[in-house]
Amino acid sequence: MTASLATQPFFAAEIAIRLPGGAMVTFTPGWGTKPWGAPGLVGSPLEATSVIYASDTGYRTRASDPGGVVSYPPRLTQAFQIDREVTLDITAAGASAAWGSLDLSNVDGAFDQIAEEWNSDRRAVRILVGNKAIENFAGPGTRRSTTGTYIDAAGKMQTAAPGVVRWDYSTGHPVALNEAASANGVSNPRFEGAVAGIPGTAPTAVSVLATAGMSTQIVGFGVTGSGIPYIDIRFFATAAAVGTFGLYLNQIPALPGQTWTFSAYWGQVAGSTSNVTNPRLGANASDAGYAQLAVISANSIPAPTTADVAKQRVWATNATATPASTVFVQPRFFATVAAAGAVDITYRFAGPQMELGSAPSTLILPPAGHPAASARGADNLYYARGIAVDPAYASLAPLLTCMATPWLLADTTLQVPLRDATYWLDGPLQTTLYAGTGGYEGAASLAGQPKPKARGGTAAHPICNVTPVLIDAAALIYQYTDGPGTVVNLYEGAALTIVSAGDTTNLYAGSTAAGHYRTDNSRGLFQLGSPPASGYAITCDVTGAFPLAGAQTTLMAIARYLMTEDLGLPVANIDLAAVAAADAAYPYTAGVWFAPQAVTASVALAQLYSSIGAKLVPQRDGTLGTFVLRALTGSETPAASLDITNIVSLTPQPLPASLTPPPYRIRVGYQHNNAVQTTGINTATATSTQQQFVAAADRYGVWISTTIQAAYGRPNDPDPLVGALLVQADAQAVANALGALWGAAPRTYDVEVPLAVGVGLDIGDVVSVTYPSAGLRAGRLGQVVGDSFTSTAATITVRVLI
Repeated sequence: MTASLATQPFFAAEIAIRLPGGAMVTFTPGWGTKPWGAPGLVGSPLEATSVIYASDTGYRTRASDPGGVVSYPPRLTQAFQIDREVTLDITAAGASAAWGSLDLSNVDGAFDQIAEEWNSDRRAVRILVGNKAIENFAGPGTRRSTTGTYIDAAGKMQTAAPGVVRWDYSTGHPVALNEAASANGVSNPRFEGAVAGIPGTAPTAVSVLATAGMSTQIVGFGVTGSGIPYIDIRFFATAAAVGTFGLYLNQIPALPGQTWTFSAYWGQVAGSTSNVTNPRLGANASDAGYAQLAVISANSIPAPTTADVAKQRVWATNATATPASTVFVQPRFFATVAAAGAVDITYRFAGPQMELGSAPSTLILPPAGHPAASARGADNLYYARGIAVDPAYASLAPLLTCMATPWLLADTTLQVPLRDATYWLDGPLQTTLYAGTGGYEGAASLAGQPKPKARGGTAAHPICNVTPVLIDAAALIYQYTDGPGTVVNLYEGAALTIVSAGDTTNLYAGSTAAGHYRTDNSRGLFQLGSPPASGYAITCDVTGAFPLAGAQTTLMAIARYLMTEDLGLPVANIDLAAVAAADAAYPYTAGVWFAPQAVTASVALAQLYSSIGAKLVPQRDGTLGTFVLRALTGSETPAASLDITNIVSLTPQPLPASLTPPPYRIRVGYQHNNAVQTTGINTATATSTQQQFVAAADRYGVWISTTIQAAYGRPNDPDPLVGALLVQADAQAVANALGALWGAAPRTYDVEVPLAVGVGLDIGDVVSVTYPSAGLRAGRLGQVVGDSFTSTAATITVRVLI
């Protein structure tokens, strides 16, 4: 009988916290198994980290779990809400997330000092969901952790899976087996490796014994109709004298003073017992050199008959304990030739088992094809207690991993506000500021102003027409980026009138001739040899490299290192595999330049991601994912199939106003002009192409649908995507891809599914949706673009774009 268990869902939270350097800790209440702040033999560092464990109903990991027993006290006091949604608007590049807060009970003041001295800001919070088993089954259950054999009602040996009660009918009536743990030291009880013949090949780790000139034959082997593995061996010839014959099994490690029982099934399948006597089971004890110390058992047994071997189980137990110096015991079958003369008998040997103890237990077998000593766990039968049993930690599913913001302490509650990993993007992009102390640190008027930043671009496709910062008016030194780079073109009033005089690493050494410029590309600087003509602006086309990653020229590579180097976002918070996949799929040349003014990290990344219609999304595992929203091909393999068997409800939702009605035109910018110039242009020298270029901010790749234009009275015309692309063909490819997606007029649906289904889905996953609703009856593929969850519900609502 299998135990039938109802389940009770629960939530567990792990909140990482930090003790800043210099604080003193005296708070030491026990959380689970270890008191916080307990003194050790080694002094604690000035800065420390720890974890708050909590749950809604109480939870304890098992002793066998990694880390042993950890308690999650029932401190979660209020429901928490999770809402994530990809911003579908074409020009937006992110996803919104509102993950509420965790409220921890503080009625006893347990968190008072922690809230004062520790903090959770930008620390990881992990929320897990699991199911407790409610014991409500009839009859016994078993805690046996291994398989086990038993005889079923038809008299056949069966194998029960771990945790399944064995109802044994060997007595003719069902008995729930409740055996202690045991092990079979016979390494090949299935007699594998045998080859039939005269004499044939004995099974692995088995020796066939025959004295007095007798011959042997491996007749056959396999599994009896009763399910017991066997081997048939014939012993025959005219014996020259009294002798013995039988089988020796493998040597089994043993200790002095032990009691062993050898059991087996032994029958006769052919021949005659004429001149054969005294069949018996036995075992020898031997020392480390395999020298025999004693025959510890040699019990005579009822003579094997031609009846079903399954009914002829016999055993022998040593009357005295194994002697001193015992290292091995070796079980054996043997019989005696009564006198010189003819012998011809075929025995069936089946299911040999050598185990510690004074009585045999049910047969223990290794998996077929893997001969080795094997064990069976204790049954430990028990009956339902009506309690909720905590599951193993490995069975818990991660609902979300996020970050905490500074917590709030009330009289009875410690509130831990939750944020997704985009919390890292709230700060400024440019943290390198001018000191205003002169030289490369700029004039006093520049003190505290961000340095310009260029990332990406190539000599063939540079970042276009940036306005460098004049950091030393007397030396005519300008800065175009805060790190390494190159000046591809230098313009005076949009004209290429100033001539390059090469590159150096110190612009304060030597001089620059009038009408020329020198660069220090290691610092992102250049110097003019003479002041620019009155009324003409100095601009330049440039490239910019990262301090560590060096020159990165593709869009997603620039995004990656902008996050890891310029922003200092921990690599653990970025789905690098998704970034790499997007970089491989869209290896578009790109470049960005940030003027010396405050720019937030989120705005900077949006400029990159929006270039291809990609979304930077908070994922369930706590990382920032890269989701490039494109029309599905129809050949994708869905992560889940949603239909009436698991859909609780399905509700259509409107698209953003910019996509309803669908757009007839989508524009994607490239070669962004960072300094639009309509005056101060050297019209006599600047080329007409350059004059035209600097007058407009962007150029566009354009997708147009005349079909949509004709079908709708007022089709949408979204604002252009202005980002970081530098090549026309790339911008056109993005426009075409977005046109294929939004020109097909997709729909969004909120699909409510059970928690167990929804927790396995994340933003960007492809799902199949089949539902008795217009357009979905035959099933359609869609993409998850959001979800919503409340901890008091047993469901998750997944938003799907179809």
